[in-house]
Amino acid sequence: MTLHCRIVSVAAGLSLLAVPAQAQWRQCADGLEALRAAAAEANGTSGAIASLEAALVENRDDHTRCMQDLEVFRIDRETSPIREAVLRDGCNQQVQTYRTTERRLTSEVERAGSVFRALAAAVQAVELSCQYPLAAYAPAEPPVGSASPACERFLGSRPGVPIESLRVLCTAEMSAEECAACLGEPRN
Repeated sequence: MTLHCRIVSVAAGLSLLAVPAQAQWRQCADGLEALRAAAAEANGTSGAIASLEAALVENRDDHTRCMQDLEVFRIDRETSPIREAVLRDGCNQQVQTYRTTERRLTSEVERAGSVFRALAAAVQAVELSCQYPLAAYAPAEPPVGSASPACERFLGSRPGVPIESLRVLCTAEMSAEECAACLGEPRN
């Protein structure tokens, strides 16, 4: 009887050791905390990119207005009011501001890749430690053959360019309908 109890006790002890291998709750909790931090960083990066995209559009609009003001001034120098700074350097300041914002945006988009890879790794770590599948991180495959060849060429030549910038550039190469089909309708 004593031998039987010892065997049952050892078997029960060994089965308890197997439970952490299935779901390691301390690692699960730590993984979830790391996932929360990775998601917060990805959220911050996305917000920064959105802000830079908006600034880029605003800078482009400032440059366009400046060029229009210069054109009006060239046509009618007597009555056209124009800022002296614009008269002095043309629209170089607006061009420099646009290029600086564009470089910052490109840098932030490149950094976003590593941030999102870290987020995906955190999701995978949670899946392993919590023994629960979180397939939501898996990238969706685009429908095969859904984009026109012109759209594929356009997008292929501009990897990592923000969608709002793509919308601006697209109209120079395709019709408005083709751009909408290629990039989707803009969010309002």
